[in-house]
Amino acid sequence: MQGQSDDLVRYRYVFRQPQALPEELGELDDSDFAPGFSATMGGVGTLSCLECDFAQEVTSFTHAGRYSDSGVQCQACGQLSSLRHVQDPRNLSSTYHPDKTLSELEPQDRPERIYSLECLIRLYEMTMREKPRSKWSPTMESDLAAVRQELSTVPVEEMQAIERKREEKEAARQALHVCKCGGYLADNKPLFCPGCRSLKLEYKVRYMT
Repeated sequence: MQGQSDDLVRYRYVFRQPQALPEELGELDDSDFAPGFSATMGGVGTLSCLECDFAQEVTSFTHAGRYSDSGVQCQACGQLSSLRHVQDPRNLSSTYHPDKTLSELEPQDRPERIYSLECLIRLYEMTMREKPRSKWSPTMESDLAAVRQELSTVPVEEMQAIERKREEKEAARQALHVCKCGGYLADNKPLFCPGCRSLKLEYKVRYMT
């Protein structure tokens, strides 16, 4: 299937990056191509350089149960590897109770609901800001008011504790993205050949999960 960029040819099982310099890549967005390891690539496959003989089997993205593996590349040395993410069992869908209000939830289930409410507010506000009233759902304003009301019942101390937990989790996540050489392991940057640094790469999927 021809992509939106003339330099990109993207098939279901073959992904080629745009032939552009890194500074030029910054002018494009995800509607033009999906840089780096992404859901557009997915699975496990072979990443090959079109300008040298480099080829390596890589994990782009796989998942099973509570586990997922995401491909990363060091922005300094170019090493290709993957990081494993393990979902907290308390955050699985089985602990999500949409039929219950915050006051009815167990303490360990409240952070996920609070996060969902915050996301809903941002979604409603963005829709109301960017779309004309004629495009809003009939109940959007009342729905937004109800979500804000439910979120307002959360004590300040609880919100602060949740925010600290989020910051701790983000710090731990960032620590995982440090390569042995000290470089940053990125999962959303344009891939380059570890050998010759070329951006002309081809990815062929072997299997997907």
